Amino acid sequence: MYELHSALFDELHAIEYLKIFGVLKRPSICSNCDKKQMELKQGLNIYRCKACRVAVSMYRNTFLANSKLKPSEVLLFGYHWLLRTPNSAISTIFGGMSSETVCNWSNHFNQAVALDYQYNEEPIGGDGIVVEIDESKFGKRMYHRGHKIEGVWVVGGVERTDARRMFAICVKDRKQSTLSQILRTYVHPGSIVHTDCWAGYSSEVMADMGVAHATVNHSQTFKDKDTGVHTNTIEGNWAGIKMKVHKRHRTAKFMPHELCRILWEREHKDALWQRLLYAIAQIEYG
Repeated sequence: MYELHSALFDELHAIEYLKIFGVLKRPSICSNCDKKQMELKQGLNIYRCKACRVAVSMYRNTFLANSKLKPSEVLLFGYHWLLRTPNSAISTIFGGMSSETVCNWSNHFNQAVALDYQYNEEPIGGDGIVVEIDESKFGKRMYHRGHKIEGVWVVGGVERTDARRMFAICVKDRKQSTLSQILRTYVHPGSIVHTDCWAGYSSEVMADMGVAHATVNHSQTFKDKDTGVHTNTIEGNWAGIKMKVHKRHRTAKFMPHELCRILWEREHKDALWQRLLYAIAQIEYG
């Protein structure tokens, strides 16, 4: 907050800051006459062509297009969104911003992150690398009490490397066909897959994929004392993910967005703010 103070609370600094990170871009050539460079008019947020006098908003086709928030306010909102500040608190910070506006802007940032993550998504594992696979149910009543929860199954995997790369996907069921398709998509051939003894994991199918398969029987132990096979890493990740997902969002509607954001945060944990700016600079809003 201290380092970003001038950009978060001063409009001119905010605009220059957004230009540095490519969120706001100067039009190179007038799109109307294709002749002259556009010139920024002092005191106005518009570029004007010297030849044909066509004017273009500084925010056109950017993340700030059609925004009623000032650039500094967009930055401040993004800062609190990244910190997972509750919507009610964000509303207070912005002097009583409506819950609808808070939700809309939160969705804008969610979409930017989702697009950024899709561009970088790739299979995990590789030759000789152990990949733990497991499923977890998000959204269920404790001790069969409380209102009925829709819930959703999530299949995930994490590789046992220093990078700890991970995937997590919502699924409609845990059938062999569903799990096999996920493995084909998200696990590199040559990997060594560790799972529990759920019938949906077929060693024969995995062999056809070029993937070795080893299991641990969770009804007997968490770690096979003879083979050392376990899925403790992915199960530990489930606990961390559930801490970040509100119970009301553990549904088929919200979970894909929640998982995408969590995996994006995990991948860019050392430079989250810079990556958020990169993400909103890569998309265009008309």
